[in-house]
Amino acid sequence: MELEYEAWEEEKMIKLRQIINEQQFVSSAFLQKMKQFENSVLSGWNSKKKKWYPHGSVEGGAKTIAYGHKILPTENFNAGITESQATSLLKKDINNAISKIKGVLNIKLDALPVPVQQALVNAMFRGELKSTHTTVKLMQQNKWNAAAIEYINHREYKKGGGIRDRMHWNYVRFKSYGDKLASK
Repeated sequence: MELEYEAWEEEKMIKLRQIINEQQFVSSAFLQKMKQFENSVLSGWNSKKKKWYPHGSVEGGAKTIAYGHKILPTENFNAGITESQATSLLKKDINNAISKIKGVLNIKLDALPVPVQQALVNAMFRGELKSTHTTVKLMQQNKWNAAAIEYINHREYKKGGGIRDRMHWNYVRFKSYGDKLASK
C-alpha cells in the first residue's frame, strides 16, 4: 500500500513539474511576442466592436483569425471572438505546435531551455520544422550551432523584412544554446 502511495506521489510531482515548465514556457511575454509575430498589423480586428473576425491568410490557404489560427472547416467565427477568446485559441495552437515538435524532432522538449522551446514553437508556427529539413536533423543530433546557421540559410531570411526579424529571433536562441553546449 505504501509503494502505491509513493508511486502516486511521484506521478503527481512529475505532473506538477510539467505544469510549472509549461507556465514558464507559455509566459505572458511569450504570448505577446507570438501575437506580435502572428498579427502585428491586427488584421481582422474591429476596434469598435472589440472583436476579431476571420481574414485572408497572408500565405494563402485557409482563412485565419486573430493570431494566426487557421480556421478549420468545422469552426465558425463569423460572429467574431473577443481578445480573451483569441488568446485562448493562441494557447491551444501553441499546445498543438508543441505536439508537432515532439513528433518531428523526436527529442525531449522539456529538457531544452525555455527560450529554445519558445523558438521551436515560433518556427513551427511558420512551418519551418519538417523532418526532412537539415536544420531538424542537426537539432536531433544536438548540433545547435550548426542548426542555427542552417536555419537562417533560407530565402526568406535573406530577403529581409518582418520574416527575417522573426527568424532572427529564433536563430539567436538556437545559437545561444549551441554556444552554451560548446562551452561545456
